[in-house]
Amino acid sequence: MATTITKYLDNAGKEFNSEAEADASNAKAANAAEVEAFVSTHFATKEGSTRVNPHASTAAKAIFLWLGSKQAA
Repeated sequence: MATTITKYLDNAGKEFNSEAEADASNAKAANAAEVEAFVSTHFATKEGSTRVNPHASTAAKAIFLWLGSKQAA
């Protein structure tokens, strides 16, 4: 028996499993520099550390998902 698979494309043509992920990708493409600047200000690397703040990428992903949901609505 055949099963239907639904995929979602962002503006660049990359496939995603959900509409929210595709919208987040579009938001990332449109707002990457602004979000990265904001995140690096609020989730800065600790002085003397060579590692990036582990919460920075989580914060950026959350912001892109939020922006994508706003743009979809």
